[in-house]
Amino acid sequence: MFLALAATARVGRAEGCVVVPSRHPWGAFEVGSWKKVKVVTTTFGDKQRKLGERVTETKTTLVDVDRESYTLRVEAVVIVAGRRFESAPRFVRRGFDGEGDDDVVSYEDTTSETLTIGQQRIPSRIQKIVSQRGDTQRVSTVHFSGDVSPFVLRKRTVSIDSKTNSRLGETLLDVIEMAMPRRVLSQRRLVSEIKTVHTHPGGRSETTEYYTPEVPGGVVEHESSEFDKNGRLTQSSTLQLVGYGLGDGDVREDHRPRFFRLFRKRRR
Repeated sequence: MFLALAATARVGRAEGCVVVPSRHPWGAFEVGSWKKVKVVTTTFGDKQRKLGERVTETKTTLVDVDRESYTLRVEAVVIVAGRRFESAPRFVRRGFDGEGDDDVVSYEDTTSETLTIGQQRIPSRIQKIVSQRGDTQRVSTVHFSGDVSPFVLRKRTVSIDSKTNSRLGETLLDVIEMAMPRRVLSQRRLVSEIKTVHTHPGGRSETTEYYTPEVPGGVVEHESSEFDKNGRLTQSSTLQLVGYGLGDGDVREDHRPRFFRLFRKRRR
């Protein structure tokens, strides 16, 4: 059972955060680290008839990080029918639990639970996060382990309209498997398989992604499908990692982020 209110803040209240910087997919890296991904999105009509396809190439760069938050520069190019459309860079600032500048966040005291993932039993800390932005409230229950990647092992978020008290959507994230060997660019790395299901009044989406703490941003591959309220497939997408770099240098696939150095020293 959750007990007393622990902390209330806007973005970046570090003492209340569930995910600390050294366990965050961007916070564990140095400023200047980046990754490039390619996303292919296909839309479908009736009877799964293909309507169109677009390719989005995105470079995301870590431009600032501290104990409270991190800031990313996002540069994207969209390719449709062979034509390239480049957008101006945009900057995104987030707290380490995903909160934005306009979110008011509260944390509630934790309990614990041992999760079974694959063949492993993993002790986890459970914390409740309540965030408010305008008329939308999000209530998340997070299972977190500071010792085992990908650290957030399960998360359930319910979005509610504060005025009407109606449910806007629900997102369930579960780690399905850990320490799976998988090729990432030119090397084989150990990754975690994560499944996320988002339901809303208009339908649902299902995403399977592969995560490693050795690459900025964590996610190196994903497959996603969107369905309307009748269960008809409306859109699918795939994400592939194109490259990444650490600090201001070039691609260095054999370099490990700050998390591994901290872990070896048993720091938290």
